Amino acid sequence: MDGTAKGNTANDIYMTALSMMYENTKNTKDYDPYLFHVLNMLLAENFDLNNTYCQAYGKEPLEAIPYITSKQDVIPYEPVFWRMILPFGLAAHFFMDDSMSKHADFFAQYNNARVDAERAVITSYYVGEDG
Repeated sequence: MDGTAKGNTANDIYMTALSMMYENTKNTKDYDPYLFHVLNMLLAENFDLNNTYCQAYGKEPLEAIPYITSKQDVIPYEPVFWRMILPFGLAAHFFMDDSMSKHADFFAQYNNARVDAERAVITSYYVGEDG
C-alpha cells in the first residue's frame, strides 16, 4: 500500500463510522473532541494485527504505531483496517455513553472484523505452505 488509497485518511475513517451510526456527517461537534484520542488508541490496539497481516501477505510491516493529529493524516494500515475494523471500533466507542445496546452491536462487529483479519492471516500461511 502506498498511502494514497482513497479512504485511508483519519477523516475518511471518521466519516465511515459516523455514516454507520446514521449521524449527520456535517455536524460532528459531539464527536470531534474524541476523534484523535480514540483513533490513536485503536491504531495502537490493532498495530500488531496489522503488521502480522502485512507479513502474511509479503508486505513490509510498519516500524512504529502511527499517531494522528489531523483529519487529513493517512492511516498506513491495510485496507481491511480502514474500511471495516477502525470504523467499527470508532462507532463502538462513540456509542459507549449514549446507547449500550448500540455500543455492544458495533463492538461485536469490530471484534468480528478483527477475527476475520486473523483468519485471513491463518489462511495465507496455509495457502503458502501448500501452494
